[in-house]
Amino acid sequence: MSGFDLSTVGDVTEREDAGQVVHLRDASGEPLFTGEPQTQPVTITVAGTYSTRFRRAQDQLQQRMLKKRQRDLTPELITANRTELVAAAILEWQGISDKGQPLPCTKENAIRLLTAAPWIREQLEEAQQDHAGFTKPASRS
Repeated sequence: MSGFDLSTVGDVTEREDAGQVVHLRDASGEPLFTGEPQTQPVTITVAGTYSTRFRRAQDQLQQRMLKKRQRDLTPELITANRTELVAAAILEWQGISDKGQPLPCTKENAIRLLTAAPWIREQLEEAQQDHAGFTKPASRS
């Protein structure tokens, strides 16, 4: 029998909950590396938009906006909301530092990173929308 089997929906969510590794690129599109010599990819593992984690963050953001009766969306607010959603979906990272010291992977630090480097947010958003990328364990370059 072909078609859509509702019982397989959980498989998609599980794969997206596990995340996919994204090899980050700088603002000019060059892959980022760390280590001595610089051979270790700088990566972020991010959950997809079908993941439980992302959907929960989306629900919380919408609930907060409804509670505040926030009707007027400004470009700044839209960007801040996008940044918050991506930050909530970051599972881990490798090779991210601040002033030469490893930066702990927290939601607050993720928001700092994505605000300072919007091209990284864009790479992660692209990966989150690439649902086929969650079916294979290979990293994105």
